[in-house]
Amino acid sequence: MKTILYGCIFLLIILSSFAFAEGTGHGQQAHNGLTIQGVIAPLGIATLILLISTLALGFSLPKNRKKLFPLHKKIAIATITVAVIHASAVLFYH
Repeated sequence: MKTILYGCIFLLIILSSFAFAEGTGHGQQAHNGLTIQGVIAPLGIATLILLISTLALGFSLPKNRKKLFPLHKKIAIATITVAVIHASAVLFYH
């Protein structure tokens, strides 16, 4: 069950990153290479997806606390990590 959930979250993050990476140029010419400006929006989307996943698991904790709390904790740590990377990229490069 955990493997499927991790796979779905990973797939959502990757797909959202590729889906929205092209439209983040802010009027600039499209580049073939990966730039930090092209990663800022996908990191924000990944943060939002992880935050929603963390909240959903948090609301379902009272029903199955022993099984879901370790997963909730791991996703919360991933959310904070991606959010810090996203905020740093926005502050330093945008």
